[in-house]
Amino acid sequence: MLKKRREPLGPMIYPLFPSREDLYSCVKNENPTRRGEEGKVYFAGLDLGRGPDISAVAIGHFFSCGRIVLDQLFSRTFGSFEEMSRWVREILSSFDLVSGFSDMNYVPNLPQKIEVAHPNLILQDQILNCFLEAADNERLTLYKGEYLESLLRVRIREQPNGVLCLDEVPGVDLGFTEAISRMVYSIDQYRLKSGN
Repeated sequence: MLKKRREPLGPMIYPLFPSREDLYSCVKNENPTRRGEEGKVYFAGLDLGRGPDISAVAIGHFFSCGRIVLDQLFSRTFGSFEEMSRWVREILSSFDLVSGFSDMNYVPNLPQKIEVAHPNLILQDQILNCFLEAADNERLTLYKGEYLESLLRVRIREQPNGVLCLDEVPGVDLGFTEAISRMVYSIDQYRLKSGN
């Protein structure tokens, strides 16, 4: 269920961010990193595309106050699974990963720290709600990048039973949102289990 007020765009359809200002209020990370820093632990969210779809890997960390920082959002399209697999493994090996989350395992030899679950509506609702809670409560820190315009065009559909899911919008690849949401979910699950 949506907690922060969003103007409906249609029956039970809402923007991911209530306004451009709400999105850009999250943009506070001035130094996105492409490699892990020594002594810092990271979390990953993966959205692995098939065929012409974009594959996206979000890497982030958190502070004890609960603030979540998106350190980097990597994205590419691939001609083969082998090429995508090498790319994903190379990114993940550049960071000291504690855990991560992916919807499907297309990549052989993913680190065991990456949890893989087949998507279902209840899990998608939980993941999306983690993202919305972090964004709406100013716990999510993003960096400037082209992906922001994509986030502005993402729509949420609220099912009659209150379950939330991402709505397909022509011309909008949901991979960025999926990867960031899974990274946030991975951090929140870790904090819940570890008591941090």
